[in-house]
Amino acid sequence: MLIAVGVTLLAQSQPSSSPKERVAEQNSGAQTEKSDARREATRPSPNVTVVKQEGTADHQTRDTKADENIAIQRKLANLTGWLVVVGSIQALILAGTIWAIVNQTAVNRALERAWVLVDIEHDSQKWADRKMHVLQGSGTSGDSTAFYAVMICKNEGRSPAWLGERRATFEIIDVPPLHPNWDKLEIVETSPVPLGTGQAQPHTERFEFRAIAQGHEQLGKMSIIYGIVKYRDIFGKERRTTFGYRLTTDRKFVRLEYPEYNHHT
Repeated sequence: MLIAVGVTLLAQSQPSSSPKERVAEQNSGAQTEKSDARREATRPSPNVTVVKQEGTADHQTRDTKADENIAIQRKLANLTGWLVVVGSIQALILAGTIWAIVNQTAVNRALERAWVLVDIEHDSQKWADRKMHVLQGSGTSGDSTAFYAVMICKNEGRSPAWLGERRATFEIIDVPPLHPNWDKLEIVETSPVPLGTGQAQPHTERFEFRAIAQGHEQLGKMSIIYGIVKYRDIFGKERRTTFGYRLTTDRKFVRLEYPEYNHHT
């Protein structure tokens, strides 16, 4: 009890602050608060990044659309590939069809074209005995051997032909040339002559000419006559037939076996 009373008396004995002092303290506190506010305002604010998370439903929708786009692109790629394959097959079929048509056309032309064959024989009309006579002569130009020949051109094809240039030569040589120069042979006829087929018009043309060779017949040499006939078929194609014969000692014509002398185009 005595202690409580002492504390009370001591508190009362403390001098109280004047009104002016209390106002000053209040003003000082207000200024302190304003200063703190200004420092807070001028202090730089930290950068804050706000991350907004999309919802799970949006993610699933976009993923579904992406998968659908990929699936559509794959289908388009597969469709394009199949279209390329089908186009390639059609191109091959078209090429095969064109080849078959061209080949069939060539076959038809080969079947329907003209085929001119050439034979040689002696001109039996020149002598009364109808036999072959070989004439030998000598002169300032040297020795020569000759006979009257007939070139027979016959169309064995199915369509007409026009005969053109005809060349032939008679030679006494050791061996027939393997690759004769046909364009350097003597021209025996150039006038165009039509050759028909069957009974439509004459399909055989006989042309008489005199065959002359340098030199005389002798042992170890061959007497040959060969040449070329050019003609045109109804398809406008220029063709040629070569021929070659060997004259035997018994005055017969034997066809030369070399391919160059039995060629048809």
